[in-house]
Amino acid sequence: MCPGLSGIRLKHLNLAVPDVAEARAFFQKLLGFEHLEDKGGALSVLKDEDGFILIVSNFGRTAVFPEYPREFHLGLSLASPAEVDEMEARLQAAGSLPEHGPARIRGGYTFSFRAFGCVLLEFTSYGGA
Repeated sequence: MCPGLSGIRLKHLNLAVPDVAEARAFFQKLLGFEHLEDKGGALSVLKDEDGFILIVSNFGRTAVFPEYPREFHLGLSLASPAEVDEMEARLQAAGSLPEHGPARIRGGYTFSFRAFGCVLLEFTSYGGA
């Protein structure tokens, strides 16, 4: 908690990507985000079931991959290890290969892969066996 302020929560993130349409389709089809709007091909606004807003953008409209720090990643939570395995299978069926397969790491069951050639996505479950 921040002294003098209450209820601070992270509510949106702008993620620079090389291809806005590809990123929008990925988050919609594979992760269940709702598409809210597009702004002239430069950005797309999506929302998850908890109301978190994700903006995928490419303001320069170039195919250049953004350079994120090596440790930067988006962490996505799943309810069970079975869901982690299911997500890995879905991604592999869509042609994406994990950077590391599901494994027990830091008290969770997790795998990660590099989306859009530039950003690491990590899927983890801290529940179940």
